[in-house]
Amino acid sequence: MGVENASVSTPTKIKEERSCHDILFLILFVGFWVGMFCVAGIGLSEGDPWSLVFGLDYKGNVCGKDNQSPGNMNMENYKYRYWPNVNEVKESTIIGAMAGVRSICLDSCPSPGQNGTIKWVCDYPQDSDPLSRSMEAWAEMKYDYYADLSEEAKSTSLQLQGPCYPVLMKSTSIYWSCQFTGGYADGVESTWESEYEGKELASDKDGAIEDAINDYLTDPVKLMERLVADLGEAWEVVLVCGLLAPLILSLMYLVLMRFCAGCFTWLLVLVVNLLALGLTLYTFVKAGVIGNDAITAVAGEENVAKIEDSSGQSLDASEENKKLLTAMGAVFAVITVLLFLFTIVMITRIKLAIKVLKVASMAVVKNLTVLLVPVLTYLWLVALVLYWLFVAIFLYSSGDIKERVCDSSQLEYSTQCGWELHLDQNLKYMLVYHLFGFLWTIYFIIAFGQMTVAGVIAQYYW
Repeated sequence: MGVENASVSTPTKIKEERSCHDILFLILFVGFWVGMFCVAGIGLSEGDPWSLVFGLDYKGNVCGKDNQSPGNMNMENYKYRYWPNVNEVKESTIIGAMAGVRSICLDSCPSPGQNGTIKWVCDYPQDSDPLSRSMEAWAEMKYDYYADLSEEAKSTSLQLQGPCYPVLMKSTSIYWSCQFTGGYADGVESTWESEYEGKELASDKDGAIEDAINDYLTDPVKLMERLVADLGEAWEVVLVCGLLAPLILSLMYLVLMRFCAGCFTWLLVLVVNLLALGLTLYTFVKAGVIGNDAITAVAGEENVAKIEDSSGQSLDASEENKKLLTAMGAVFAVITVLLFLFTIVMITRIKLAIKVLKVASMAVVKNLTVLLVPVLTYLWLVALVLYWLFVAIFLYSSGDIKERVCDSSQLEYSTQCGWELHLDQNLKYMLVYHLFGFLWTIYFIIAFGQMTVAGVIAQYYW
């Protein structure tokens, strides 16, 4: 009777009638995105990504583009920027003005002649060619009209003052800029001095001339331009490795956690401990603390050989950096011991975590559509990143191409300081606004997905 009359408490049902409590911030967020679209419109209407992909010549032309201003030259067939004067490149390392070094746009990177013969790269034909050839004819003759120059023009060319310059180093295209490689070609220095009696060439000791171009191409602004060029060249790799592969692997992880949460969790704990132990032993072996014979006795010669072949590293002790390796081994040993002790202490917690994972898997089975949430969140984030990059590239390239300001009296080979993409203060503010909107939207998308999953799982418990 007592049992029959006893009141049975029923769990409180989940509240069905819910509404948004952050209307003000939602309105603010929508309004902010209206501003984001306005910024995108400005970038798309005024931006020119070609100015980031290809370089500028000494007239302000963008290589690989039909230019309207300031150079007013059609460079669609001439994508590669080349610095013809090696002495001027070397001079830039002294005064720090590589951006002002004379560069021209070519259809390919030139190479020096064979057996010490001198080839020439001459300036654009409309400026200096006595026969006034077209750009197409200039390209067909490999930019060399030195033989047609007057004696005065030949003399200035021999002094590396143009209009023609000797090709003294091999160059290869790196991000559409011709990078010198390998130093002066065999025999060209002696030919230049003995047959042409030209101006003394700058020293390329330790690759100083090559480094000048490399340093210029790797400064922060040029790095941004190179990243844009990389995206254009390797977008297929980015799509597969950066988008599709993570999505597939994450879905495989969810499946594994659904059917073998316990095995997968314990396997992960075991692998982490074994990796820590293996790294410690490897470091001590390389330091000579543990002899190779001891490893061979435990693992066997055949297994040791397989380890060396697969890793590409020898297990013989390294004579260099023994003290450093010994210290690193000691640190890794302490970490390994602490990790092992931590694993033992946390065994009960790990068992509890496995139970939680199993319950979570059961909740997912009851609501299979919840598996779409991380996929949709992922696709939403991918779309946001692509949109942000697309607009950022156009916005960053919305600046004006302006002549650089510098003290040209320091320059021996040029009277102007080159050209650069100039961003005014308003463009900088818009870039900051665009970046803030990107970060805010990322967290909004993540929070939206978390809220959706929480609502679905909450219904499973009630």
